[in-house]
Amino acid sequence: MKCYNHPDREAVATCCNCGKSLCKECADKYHPCLCDNCYKVLRQKEIDDLKVARKQLIKTFVISCVLALVCAMITASGNENFPWFFSLIAFFAPWGWNYGNLLGLTWFFNMNPAGCLLMFFVYLFRAIVSAIVGVFCFIAALIKFVKIKKAEKTAEIEMNN
Repeated sequence: MKCYNHPDREAVATCCNCGKSLCKECADKYHPCLCDNCYKVLRQKEIDDLKVARKQLIKTFVISCVLALVCAMITASGNENFPWFFSLIAFFAPWGWNYGNLLGLTWFFNMNPAGCLLMFFVYLFRAIVSAIVGVFCFIAALIKFVKIKKAEKTAEIEMNN
């Protein structure tokens, strides 16, 4: 069997993805053993996934800023029933909301006649917990954003070479 890229060389391996035969030089290029086309497709998918993750982080940041701004405007309007720290809660809550799934008990509240009222308190509790957890999730998201940018840049450099 001959190498797909070098017909004059004997194949020693096959691409893990498509099964094309590869010589020693081609087989040692990427780990796991991939042909050039499969590697490019895989890397492009990784780049696309990184871009989606980055857009999600940016979207959450914008939502957080808008919520915090609205709360700050309400506080600045002189509403004494609306303390200033609600702006902080509003900023951090979206970051923690994704992690506060509350054990998937929503089916119980939908079946229960008092479910609407109970669900209100559950979501209120979830919002408060989300704001507390959101501080740490925000810090993790900042770190993730930096790593995504770095990985995205590295992957694009590799794709151009």
